[in-house]
Amino acid sequence: MALQITFDDELESSKRYLESESNEDVRRPELYPLFKKLYRDKFKIESDVCGSDVYIEGALLVDAKTSCNQWLEGFYQALNYRRRFDLGYQAASYSA
Repeated sequence: MALQITFDDELESSKRYLESESNEDVRRPELYPLFKKLYRDKFKIESDVCGSDVYIEGALLVDAKTSCNQWLEGFYQALNYRRRFDLGYQAASYSA
């Protein structure tokens, strides 16, 4: 019998992040479960990667913001991570 992996809890956590009106610092831990389960050992956060909210080497850099209107700020901050700290990625910035 094949092992079935589900993401119900992790998706629920992401949903709480998106629906919350709290500051990004308060709700940021709600982002972690999905990325941690998807990328396991490649998943890094904060002090491990120069302050980035979520970083998956060569694939993804997430810089969470408190509101949608901060998307451009998050995008440029993600570009700065690349320039200053050589954190490579294919997709940058996420705002909710």
